[in-house]
Amino acid sequence: ALAKAPVDSNLVVLAVDSNSIARIGQWPWPRQIHAQIVDKLVAARANQIAFDIDFSSASPMPGDDAFRKSLEAAGGSTILAGFRQFDGEKLTDTVPLAAFSEHAWIASVSVKVDSDGVIRRVPFGEKLAGQQTPSLAAYLAQVNGKELADINVDFSISSSSFQIVPAIDLIEGRVPASLIAGKDVIVGATAVELRDLFVTPTGEIVPGSVLQA
Repeated sequence: ALAKAPVDSNLVVLAVDSNSIARIGQWPWPRQIHAQIVDKLVAARANQIAFDIDFSSASPMPGDDAFRKSLEAAGGSTILAGFRQFDGEKLTDTVPLAAFSEHAWIASVSVKVDSDGVIRRVPFGEKLAGQQTPSLAAYLAQVNGKELADINVDFSISSSSFQIVPAIDLIEGRVPASLIAGKDVIVGATAVELRDLFVTPTGEIVPGSVLQA
């Protein structure tokens, strides 16, 4: 904790925070909202766009169709989340709908919770739905981890290293393109009510999207 310091970073976290949810008026968001996010990030010349959001189930067709078209128009610069979770009885693999994944890459956002409830590691990759899938961390860092099982997270890296931007600011046009251009953007939940929160060895509780960053 005493070693915490900001580092140079090419990452922006686009935060699904409480205010963004309140302004849209619901969660999960209609897929048209995610389509808008992709379109606006592409227009701002983001390098890669990664969603730490579950797109494994269908929603009303207009929204799914809009999101699919936006992913296709993004030309392969988008990464969607897959993960493995234990429901108390068995492990289940969760991957995006095929209509989405045919226009995007898939990366694992699984994390490893130790027996004390603390996150210290994420996998380099894992097999999801029969396919070997790199972790989001390895994918964005462009690291080949075939020979290593895990990535030990460096918790001396301060969360202030990453620009955290409320999603609603992008949606409503308040984010300058210069903040996004050339950056890798991770879109994910930071709202406390969505409970995507993890305990770190320093005692800090961070959202999943910030942990991935």
